[in-house]
Amino acid sequence: MAVSALIAFFLTAAHADTIRVGVEGMVCVSCEVKIKEGLKNVDFLDNLTVSASAKMMCADVTGPFDEAAFTALITDIGYTVTALDRAPECAMDERKYPLNWVEKEGLNAEIISRGEAVDLPAHRAQGKFTVYDFGAPWCGPCHVAEKMLKDYMRDNADVAVRAIVLDSDNAKNSFAMPAAQQHLVSAPGLPYFLVVAPDGRTVYRGSDVARALKKMDAKR
Repeated sequence: MAVSALIAFFLTAAHADTIRVGVEGMVCVSCEVKIKEGLKNVDFLDNLTVSASAKMMCADVTGPFDEAAFTALITDIGYTVTALDRAPECAMDERKYPLNWVEKEGLNAEIISRGEAVDLPAHRAQGKFTVYDFGAPWCGPCHVAEKMLKDYMRDNADVAVRAIVLDSDNAKNSFAMPAAQQHLVSAPGLPYFLVVAPDGRTVYRGSDVARALKKMDAKR
């Protein structure tokens, strides 16, 4: 449904202060961005908040609101409304798990994907060992490996991490993401590491971070 048509529907409906909407299909941060972009030109919605981990969005409504028209627009964007209610304020559940590689502590580490397809060679750190770290918030061993990599990087300035965070709260959604389908089809699970030496040769593929560190030590 076009935005202009949606606004026409709004004009004939009742006013609400705040709406809280359950949304099925959001599996990563890029989904949050997609919904915000899809709704940014809609009149009468303000203070839009979208959370993939809570599978919910909420917004202040400053004019007439039509639930059917709004639901149709969310469907057109590519998602499904599972619940819609009015609330005195926007309240959503916090993330169940901490996001990987948020605290980089001045290290040469970047998140290069949050589930979307990614060209790994385009992000290789020239002149350094590049560790492509595939992980997810729900993956406990991924957080342990992150800590080990950070400790190792403090002692080895020739190491860079490029993280691919499959940002979902469960394994099924994480492995359904484009980056996982692109790079992890034959991987045993998470975490998973691909280590490329400064000369561009791959020196390790696998799930054992300790072995990945030893491979880098052996190639120096």
